[in-house]
Amino acid sequence: MRKLIKALPLIYFICGLCFAGACFVGYRQLLSSDDNAKQMTHQIQSKEKSQQQLKEKKKLANYDPNQIKPVTPREYAAAQLKYEDIVNHYGIGSIFIPSSNIRSKILAGLSNQNLMVAVGTYYSDQELGKGNYVLLAHNLVEGGGALGNLPNTKLDHIIYATDFTNIYEYKAIKNETVNQANGQLLEKPSDNEPAIITLFRCEGAINTPNRALVQGEFVRSYPANEAANDVKVGLGLGVMTNNSKHEGATEQATPQQSTQRKYSTNTSIKQFKQDKPTYSFLEKIAINCFSIVSEYPLYIGSGFLLILLLLQRVTKKYS
Repeated sequence: MRKLIKALPLIYFICGLCFAGACFVGYRQLLSSDDNAKQMTHQIQSKEKSQQQLKEKKKLANYDPNQIKPVTPREYAAAQLKYEDIVNHYGIGSIFIPSSNIRSKILAGLSNQNLMVAVGTYYSDQELGKGNYVLLAHNLVEGGGALGNLPNTKLDHIIYATDFTNIYEYKAIKNETVNQANGQLLEKPSDNEPAIITLFRCEGAINTPNRALVQGEFVRSYPANEAANDVKVGLGLGVMTNNSKHEGATEQATPQQSTQRKYSTNTSIKQFKQDKPTYSFLEKIAINCFSIVSEYPLYIGSGFLLILLLLQRVTKKYS
């Protein structure tokens, strides 16, 4: 018993190291959270079905830019743990930028949770291949987030987007850092100008007025099933089966998916397919550890040292 008491400080210190390691793993998971988009696929579907789902999801979406606010690491972590539900609830398309290795789902609206896990649509009436298709995302965790690599986008390279029916190609024509007051970049082009796509995120510290921005000029569109294999993979597109050609057919939910109904809509069966959970049980624990430490770093650090000192004093009595 006495030997065990003497070993308490060492045991406690080792537990602390394990906790710190878990926090680091959770942090690394959040840095690579854009990989989540690669794990979820969506079937190529008919235009009618795509339009029906878009209409339903737009009704649920929030398009108020005034509600956008800086988010904490803990809020970001909480959103990532709900990634699958959020994407199934608001997902209306995908985007793929090979030159900057960006793969993200396109979500209806610009609620904070949408901008934390993917890119959100700025206008409720925007359409791919028409006007100005504006997408935005939060910039988090040392440049993490769906558009973390946006400044790496190369000019004259192709930006791919899909509504799960067609592929839309845009050629990157602008890559710069702008002030948020430069609102004309979000305006629609005139009738004699080609359609464009605009992607932006914050660039800098919290409440920065700067935005990393990329714009692309519309080149062409074509049926998704005619796309090259690497483009389909980049956009997370699956092959449309005979059953999926009918309006009522969708992927069957797994038992795990069936239990998650917080974000259920009238399209109750989930349209996105995922071969494995976004995060394993241990990865979820690690992310939660990081979110707790990021919220209360001073209290946790001070408390750990205080308990360690108390344990050392206790062991001295048994020396």
